[in-house]
Amino acid sequence: MPPQRGMASLTSLRVWAEPVDTEKDRKVFLDGVRGWAALMVVFYHVLHCFPVAALQPDQSRWLHFISDGPLAVYIFFVLSGFALSTAFFETGNRRVVVAAALRRYPRLTIPVFASCLIAFTLLSTGLMFNQPAGLAAGSGDWLSIHYAFTPQISDLLSYSLAIVYWDGDAPISYNAVLWTMPLEMFGSLLVFAILYLFGLATVRLIVYAVTLAVLVADNSHLVTFILGMMLADAYRFAWLQRIRHAGSGLWIGMGFAGAGFLLATGSAGLITAPYAMSLVAACFVLAVVSSRRLAGLFESPMSRFLGRISFPLYLIHLVFLCSASSWAYLTLAGWGFAATPCAALTQIFTIIGALVAATLFEPIERFSVSASRMFAQAVMARWPESGLRSR
Repeated sequence: MPPQRGMASLTSLRVWAEPVDTEKDRKVFLDGVRGWAALMVVFYHVLHCFPVAALQPDQSRWLHFISDGPLAVYIFFVLSGFALSTAFFETGNRRVVVAAALRRYPRLTIPVFASCLIAFTLLSTGLMFNQPAGLAAGSGDWLSIHYAFTPQISDLLSYSLAIVYWDGDAPISYNAVLWTMPLEMFGSLLVFAILYLFGLATVRLIVYAVTLAVLVADNSHLVTFILGMMLADAYRFAWLQRIRHAGSGLWIGMGFAGAGFLLATGSAGLITAPYAMSLVAACFVLAVVSSRRLAGLFESPMSRFLGRISFPLYLIHLVFLCSASSWAYLTLAGWGFAATPCAALTQIFTIIGALVAATLFEPIERFSVSASRMFAQAVMARWPESGLRSR
């Protein structure tokens, strides 16, 4: 995410929760939402890195919505809070929380490191063309600001294995979209702490309220994780289940989706505070969770495909933009293409190419899931069962 609207402030992507295995239908539609949100981030960067006057987000509400990268990031975080909480609410077992916490670092770090290693290799071999392409395309810092440093293996290791979790926007960032990783890691740990300490006790409702109040007062983006956890809680035990199975679920879901759309596209800059953006994102997640028919839209073959590659797509698309897409733009410009067709063709090439690159990256994603589970199982095998179940 470019610095103007992302790296520093977020007022301007699974974030990436591991799919829940205990309820298959839920995993599918959550991943579907996540996949389309990842594509929104790609559109956001493509339209700004290679701008076309007729395709600017302010041209229409729908174009603004489908390319609203900041909103997509908030949706990622709400989905993380939801997905990370679901298994515990279904089992009431604290061991589920401990295991999920143990998985978190390897689950995120393996694909993060792989994306940074790819960027390091391209930069080391002179295959990053984003700086001249950014100047030629007239997109300013949207493109040319990245990779303005000399690659070093020590920086690659320190950044991708450690620094990324407290300063994802560091000067030696090998993948600028990783500015979200500190929020993802701390948000996950906050969810795990609340689940482990307060479990299914009634007092958790007070904890939700107090935590939300503190985070809103602090203008924190972590509000999203608490809202996602609350939605998972409501889905499992309260009115969301009844709405989901009622005939009115579709209309209620469409109402939430419509409210989110109007707020996201009609705010004219008014809806920028983290708590407000978090509520907008929660409206969309709530719409899907509360309606089986809307959820079904995110279980289509295309949604399943995007869900499978959502984290790879988020991780790899900016690297692709700075290398292959930038090369394509410069090549087309060198062939004499005018600015508008040059940018439009590059946009099409980027979207298709990023999807292909994410598909090729998917085995690394699957390996991170398997490796993180093996690590958690090895540690938990030494942990006694007693004392880890919720009261």
